[in-house]
Amino acid sequence: MQVFFYINFYCNSIFLLFSPLYSNKYHFNIEVLYEKKSLNILGSIALAIFIVLVILFLSIPQALTNFDVTIMHHVRGGYPFGKHFFKHLDKIGNGHLYNWLVTIAAVLLIIIKRYVEAIWVFISSMLLSLGAVNILKNYFQRPRPKIHHKGFSFPSGHATSSMIFYGILAIIVFYIIKNQAVRFAVQVVLIALIAVIGLSRVYLGVHYPSDILAGYSLSLAWILFTFPLFKKLQTVFHEPI
Repeated sequence: MQVFFYINFYCNSIFLLFSPLYSNKYHFNIEVLYEKKSLNILGSIALAIFIVLVILFLSIPQALTNFDVTIMHHVRGGYPFGKHFFKHLDKIGNGHLYNWLVTIAAVLLIIIKRYVEAIWVFISSMLLSLGAVNILKNYFQRPRPKIHHKGFSFPSGHATSSMIFYGILAIIVFYIIKNQAVRFAVQVVLIALIAVIGLSRVYLGVHYPSDILAGYSLSLAWILFTFPLFKKLQTVFHEPI
């Protein structure tokens, strides 16, 4: 039951931003937040969560780890049969396959003349997943739960990458897919991928839950802060809104 709680929490949090708001214009929730100039406030909250996690890690690392381990036991105990499933799913959250997916998505967006979307998804995905996250990992140097696993743990590269890539895709499909039912189904799949990829990292024992939350928070802040620039560039490139 604890596992379902964590999945539901992650999905609902992301869904509030990326799901459609049923109105006459069928606007995106994030569009409404943009019009009300609330994105900077929400982005600041997401960034604040990341900063709090950093402070906790630097000040009371053992207490944070003990809390993480308690959650990990619940998650791993809930799916004793899920190892092979999560291992395969894990590949689309980072690494070579992820880089190919980002590149293919950007190329397809360019082909359909969605240049701003292509720039946003490609630069954001590569900048955070290949740049910022690696810098932060090497700076904090938090050991992974599994000693034999390569690299450092905080923040999670998979959580950061999946939130950035699939989160931005969940936003831009609103402008591309006109059929409401198809669009909604695609958004649900993308949001579920974000949640399950984060869960897989905890289940496989290669990340602490706080690593996942830090990655989610950092990338969500990036999305919220860069969305206004994305909207302005849409106007500059005269793309249909």
